[in-house]
Amino acid sequence: MSQTVTLTLPDSFFQPIKRTAQATNQPIEELLVQALQASLPPLEGLPEDLIEILTYNKLHYNHASESGVLFHLIGALSEFGKVGVTAIANSREEVDDLYVRTLEVLDRETVYGR
Repeated sequence: MSQTVTLTLPDSFFQPIKRTAQATNQPIEELLVQALQASLPPLEGLPEDLIEILTYNKLHYNHASESGVLFHLIGALSEFGKVGVTAIANSREEVDDLYVRTLEVLDRETVYGR
């Protein structure tokens, strides 16, 4: 199963990809998919509490449904109390709902330490 996503890319990002696609004789779309796949972090190596929160609340990325939440900048979590979140789903509405639910879960889980 695959989904179509429309993105607006700045020229500073698009032009190097276009040149790479031409130089390697590959479609731009394939290069973008490869880059996205390479940048997705595996669940291994995430702080155990965050993995538990993701799993318990069914927020973790699921390859079968091709939806879920991916966290990035995880190193900033312990030092700055911040983390990056990317919600992936099959429609804009599902993405918005997943993102809001993720923020609610993180707020609820971190209220104890405040």
